[in-house]
Amino acid sequence: MNVDFDKLIGVVKCLERLFFKNFKYIVSYNQKTKSQFNHSQMKKYIFLLAMLFALQSYAQKDKTVFEINPSQSMLMTGKGIGQDGAINPYKDGNSIALIKNIGQNEFSIRIQRDGKVIKTRSLAAGKSTKIALAKGNELYFDTEQKAKVKLEFMDGLN
Repeated sequence: MNVDFDKLIGVVKCLERLFFKNFKYIVSYNQKTKSQFNHSQMKKYIFLLAMLFALQSYAQKDKTVFEINPSQSMLMTGKGIGQDGAINPYKDGNSIALIKNIGQNEFSIRIQRDGKVIKTRSLAAGKSTKIALAKGNELYFDTEQKAKVKLEFMDGLN
C-alpha cells in the first residue's frame, strides 16, 4: 500500500487545528440544558482526538519499515533532508540505530564517514542488532537479494 505521508501528516495537522480551535465551544456553558458540557459534541471531539493519535501512530510506524530490492544500496541516514531514507530524530548528536531484519534474506549494514567505510556487518534473517552512530556518520543497507528491514533510532547519550 502506497501512502503519501506528507499529505497524511498535513491532514492530521489540519484536524488538530480544527479540534483545538473549536475546543472552547465544547466546554462553553449550554443555556438549554443548563450544563457546562454539550455531551454530543464532546463525544465527537473525543472520537476525533482518538483518531488523530491513531493516524499519527500509523504514519510513524510505516516509515520505519523498508523494502530493499536486490543489488541495491540504500542510504538510511546521515546525508540530510531529501537524501535520507529514514528520519533520525537524534541526528544532531550520537544515536543508536535499532535494526531488525524482518525479511527472508541476509543483508549488510555499512557505516561511513566522509566517504570512508568505518564498519560493515551482515544481519541474518529474523535477527536484530544495535549500531552506535556518531554525529555525521552515514548508515547504509546493502543487499544482493530482496530484504525487509525495520529501523528505529534512540538517543545515544552524547
